[in-house]
Amino acid sequence: MSKSRNNKAVAEVIGGILLLFIAAALIGIVYISLMSQQAPIEEPATTLIGKMETGNIVIEHRRGEPLGLDTEIFLRIAGQALTPEVITAGDYLDSESKADGEWNIGERVVYPSADIMDIHDLEVNVKIVDIETNSMLLWGVLQEGYVIPSGGRGGIWHFDEGEGSTTYDSSGNNNNGNVHGANWTSGINGSALSYNGLDDYVVVPDSPGLHITDAITVEVWMNPVAELILDNLTLDENFCYNPHILHVADDVFVIVYVGNTDDGILKTFTIAPNGTMSDTPIDKLIFDAARVLEPRIIHVSGDIYAIVYEDPAKDDGILKTIEIFSDGQINNTIKDSLTWDTKTIVETDIAPSMIFLSILIFMILSFSLISSW
Repeated sequence: MSKSRNNKAVAEVIGGILLLFIAAALIGIVYISLMSQQAPIEEPATTLIGKMETGNIVIEHRRGEPLGLDTEIFLRIAGQALTPEVITAGDYLDSESKADGEWNIGERVVYPSADIMDIHDLEVNVKIVDIETNSMLLWGVLQEGYVIPSGGRGGIWHFDEGEGSTTYDSSGNNNNGNVHGANWTSGINGSALSYNGLDDYVVVPDSPGLHITDAITVEVWMNPVAELILDNLTLDENFCYNPHILHVADDVFVIVYVGNTDDGILKTFTIAPNGTMSDTPIDKLIFDAARVLEPRIIHVSGDIYAIVYEDPAKDDGILKTIEIFSDGQINNTIKDSLTWDTKTIVETDIAPSMIFLSILIFMILSFSLISSW
């Protein structure tokens, strides 16, 4: 009995000694671990000020410790990262400022965004990181403005309003349109706008959300009306060949064409802004009672107009000047006439035509056939 009790006491003593050794070892390990950790690096006590100057982004070192030239600057314009995404202070400090290898008090980093893009109405966000301490020195919005939504620039107009003079952009760009003249009607899905094809339109004011520089996609659902002809006028009940139209003044136009007997005919008429035309011509002039081919007319100056055409009977090129007044009346007297080509005019699909070069100079284009006989 005594021997068993002695053995138990010895075991307890040995167990206690082992626990002491284990505890001492753990304390040593923790002590060594704590002593071996590197002391934290203090963040630099530096004040940086960010601002916008004439479209440029300026970061100024106002006070505190100098910073390294490798200090990183992250800029986001309109919510988009720049390319490259990270710049350094050394990239945009002037040569004198970075000569000592540091970014010091009073020195300014100037990012010339005005030379790259117009950012006056875009949001500008900045973040500056000290590389040595991996600490944030400055972050925030330098300029409030437009932020490109996830769908990108552009607009989506569903015309679902059904009433009013505004159609709203659902793309997130806030490019709302102002309705002018168009009427609300039922559409393929909800409401739609009906246009008269003349002077109805929707205008969207200019905005950063429309400043698209890359390829774009335009998609529209339209329902063309069955009748697209607004008005019609029978110019000549007998024959009308090679017609050529020219604007005179306001709603007055002139047409030159070849008539039933190959004569050259000139007629004036009106076309209103809504597309309606006068029922009958304003005036008429037969400028050549013989044979005429491919007549063309051009404005010279004031009330003076020139007609150029081919005389197929003689293969000559003819030029005549006439007088047409702003109200559509035509002077019945030919002002002047000139045979400008006595060689053979080649009959092609290209009519002789005139090009205005200067106040007193015109050029006539045609094809001539010169015989070698």
